[in-house]
Amino acid sequence: MSTTIKLRRSAIAGRIPTTAQLELGELAINTQDGKIYFKKYDSVSNTESIIDISSNLDAAAILAELITVDGPSSGLDADLLDGQEGTYYLDWGNFTNTATGVTANTYGSASQVPVLTVDADGRITAATTTSVAGVSNTSWDSSNNTFTIETADGGVYDTEISEFTDPTILGAGGRLTFDSLVAPEIRNQDGSTRIVFFGDGYTPDTAQIYL
Repeated sequence: MSTTIKLRRSAIAGRIPTTAQLELGELAINTQDGKIYFKKYDSVSNTESIIDISSNLDAAAILAELITVDGPSSGLDADLLDGQEGTYYLDWGNFTNTATGVTANTYGSASQVPVLTVDADGRITAATTTSVAGVSNTSWDSSNNTFTIETADGGVYDTEISEFTDPTILGAGGRLTFDSLVAPEIRNQDGSTRIVFFGDGYTPDTAQIYL
C-alpha cells in the first residue's frame, strides 16, 4: 500500500513560512506561487532565515538576488570585463587596438607645420600638415617709413619704423666734429673697421673730418 507524503504547504499567493513554522531540514511549498522554502541556520551569527530555493528557476528572482550583493569587489563576474573593473577602462593607456584616425608618422618639417584635430576627450583624431607661408617679397616706402613683408599665402604685413632721423649730407668742404677722447671710426656692416680717424693737429678731446 502506497503512502502519500505531503510537505508543509500554503495555497495563498505570496505566503512565506516563518522560521518558527519550520524545523531545520523541513521543506515548505507555496502551491500558488510554485516556490519551495527551507530554514537555514548560521552558526557564526547564530541566526535563522528562510531560503527560497525555487528562486533559481525564476530569472526575475535571480536578478533580484544579484542586485542585493552586486557592487565593487563582490566577486561577481558582472562587476568585471575581461577581469577588470570599470575604473580600469577610465585610463586611455589601458586600451589596445583602438583606432584614433591618426596614422603613425612624424608630422611637420622645415617647410611644413602640423595641423592637429583634438576631440572632447583630448584625443588626437586627425593629423595633417600645411606649408609654411614663406616671405615672397619685401619693400620699403620712404615716404612714410613703412617696411612691408608679403608672404606666399597672400598675407601683407606693414611695419612703420619711426626711429630714423634725417641724414646729414656733407658736401665738399663739409665738416664732422667728434667731441670725444676716443678716436671715432666707421665700421662695415659685419663689424670690421673700415676707417679710423685721429685728431692729429686738434685739441685732445675733439676730432674733425674734412670732406
